[in-house]
Amino acid sequence: YPKLSTAAAMLFGKSATKNKIELSASQRDLYFNKQDFELSTEQITSCRKTGYVLCFYLGYPIGVGLYFEANENRPPMLRSLFPKYLR
Repeated sequence: YPKLSTAAAMLFGKSATKNKIELSASQRDLYFNKQDFELSTEQITSCRKTGYVLCFYLGYPIGVGLYFEANENRPPMLRSLFPKYLR
């Protein structure tokens, strides 16, 4: 699947209707530091399967992540795709 750039996600993110994840303040910090983290079931209601998602904080798009569905070995996870040059 093609991946949106962080700039495109920030520009067009408000128009997204699915594959959106709202981050908490602590998750935002992990995201900006390119760390993987767990997601709650409430956060993944607009996500259907493993793939790229738009990440939001306080309703504002902040970038792109890679969402992994839960399986028997782990809960739902998000991998940060925030670029190093913006940190």
